[in-house]
Amino acid sequence: MFLRKKDVFHKTFEDISLNLIESAEILLSSFHSQDPSFFLNNIHFLEKKTNRLVEVIIKELNSTFVTPLERDDIFHLAIKLDKILDLMEKSAVYLATYESPRVPDFEKIANIILSCCKEIKNSIEKLSRKKFSDVRLHTTRIYRLEQEARSNLFQSLKFLSTTSEEPLLFIKYRDILILLGQILASLVEAAHCLNIIILKNC
Repeated sequence: MFLRKKDVFHKTFEDISLNLIESAEILLSSFHSQDPSFFLNNIHFLEKKTNRLVEVIIKELNSTFVTPLERDDIFHLAIKLDKILDLMEKSAVYLATYESPRVPDFEKIANIILSCCKEIKNSIEKLSRKKFSDVRLHTTRIYRLEQEARSNLFQSLKFLSTTSEEPLLFIKYRDILILLGQILASLVEAAHCLNIIILKNC
């Protein structure tokens, strides 16, 4: 088992991954909405909930004498997942502050982020069963999805630079694109962390 108490570590990582998926769904809905601020409280709640779950992991690391995975790996994975949630909350704040963008590829990128979050959840489930080859399949999909999203980010930035007549509006939308790129980078970091765990435990 991932940890003998399916305890706290495995269960908590699964809970965090579910929060990631729900937050990504909220972020995607924000791009469809005329009032993105409507979703802000929900994603803020999930971010705080995830912070508490990370605290549970840290507390358990301090009180568990023997862990089947290295403590640093457990800690780093928790921090990487928490970072994704933080960035999604920050993106939701930007969307609530600025008017909801209607830019080609924005929703595509948000959809890819949602797909990556689902792959994170699948990876954690497979890791708990020691299905290491399956974990690698999911992390490989994250890498592939991230590359696809990067292409969409470039196209969105190109679209904005050629069509936006208001410099301030361009800056606002560019900031959102940068945040989406940071979310994708954090998802890749989490995938790297999972792959390191696999290499150490195969």
